[in-house]
Amino acid sequence: MRFPSLALLWSCTPVIPASNIEPDPVEPAPSTTDTSDTGSPDTHENTDVQAEPHAEVHCILEVRWDRISSADQTWVEFEFEAQDTLTSPSQPAEAGAHSAILLGTPCETEVQYSIVTLEGDETRRSIEYSAWTGSTPWSLPDAEVLTWNPSLATSDRWVLGSLDVSQSSWYGGPFTVFIMDRQGRIVWYYEVPDSRLALQAQVAWDGSHIVLEGSTNYVWDNDVEPTVTRLSLDYSTIDITELPQLGFTLDEIENGTLLYEGNSDSRTLIERQSDGTERVIWECDPWMSAAGLPNYYCAPNTIIWVPSTDTVLWSMYYSDTVVEIDRKTGELLRQWGQIEGSWEMDPPGSMIDYQHYPNYTQAGTLLVSTHTLGEKYQQMAREFIVDDQNQTLTEIWSFGEDSPYYATYGGEATRHGPNTLISYGTDGALMEVTTDKEVAWEVRWRSGSHAHLLGHLTLIDDLYALNLGPQ
Repeated sequence: MRFPSLALLWSCTPVIPASNIEPDPVEPAPSTTDTSDTGSPDTHENTDVQAEPHAEVHCILEVRWDRISSADQTWVEFEFEAQDTLTSPSQPAEAGAHSAILLGTPCETEVQYSIVTLEGDETRRSIEYSAWTGSTPWSLPDAEVLTWNPSLATSDRWVLGSLDVSQSSWYGGPFTVFIMDRQGRIVWYYEVPDSRLALQAQVAWDGSHIVLEGSTNYVWDNDVEPTVTRLSLDYSTIDITELPQLGFTLDEIENGTLLYEGNSDSRTLIERQSDGTERVIWECDPWMSAAGLPNYYCAPNTIIWVPSTDTVLWSMYYSDTVVEIDRKTGELLRQWGQIEGSWEMDPPGSMIDYQHYPNYTQAGTLLVSTHTLGEKYQQMAREFIVDDQNQTLTEIWSFGEDSPYYATYGGEATRHGPNTLISYGTDGALMEVTTDKEVAWEVRWRSGSHAHLLGHLTLIDDLYALNLGPQ
């Protein structure tokens, strides 16, 4: 059950541990004290302590308090459901008003917190307070965790992703960008306006905020323009820029530069500097015409920047082909797939087909999510050695032969440490698997028999870094 999105706050009385008892949906008045003493009270330091759900992101708690005297540093320690203790960033403990946001707390959860003060070598903790986080948007479907094995998974606490919350089997929108913990609980969300597509939400190049595209492909309102959005988790910094030529996808690279598909007249790879200056790196239409194929075969579903070589991967789903382009010169360096002139595949049965999100691992191998050529309803994650001398992709690892999921479109495979995180696009599921193909984590989003389209996924372990905002 979801609680109302208005603030569900503070308890000053002992909590009755009953799993079937839900908090009162009526908004109570703020509480400024707590009768539970879990340490040495610091009532001479902190007064008027209050907490309430963030106005825009109800999973976030905003804690406010006044300090009577100054000290060196102060911060908030918090926990919920006997989980590990989390901390807010420290701040100078000057006399006067203070505030902190608590990140990583699930919606609809009671949180216990204390204010900590450091003065010299002495650390003092306040009494323990408690407050309830608010609810997620009513339209956001629940995630169902089918498998969770912490001993096999990476240590990352959360995953960033995006979800089409509609009931449509096609792109319907609206999209919600979310951060979820390993138990499938939402800790942060952003509702993309005007039903724009946001399949490639990502951590910014410097790790300080989130970047997401707002494509208007399949948006039938002519007054809606494509956008790129940069925002911090608490929305204190949010920048939405119209990008009129944006097609389906983009990637942010160093210094906030964007690489995106421009499709106003022809499909081109465009570089946009942070000051708005643009240049065309590569034109696909002439190249595709020279191959004797229609121009719409150029349409990419992903654009990926490769920092180590300063190249760009352009993945074309209609033509089942990926090209790698030099960012500075626009030269086409590599070509994999089914268009004539592509590299050999070893074995031939590993040929990519309706592929999505090709990307390089730290080891320099190529990972790609793909259909199996000649097989119905089989989605594979394939890893290849890239052999430039023989112009061959040699498969060294794969996963998916026995997977219950199949992405009609969308999907991806990315490497995180030794594990591979796989999205199943239109089948609304993710799996984290080990090198030995053991499933560490499995989650799906369904409303009845309908699966929700799932976008790009990123495992993360520091939410406060994402709250710095564009630098």
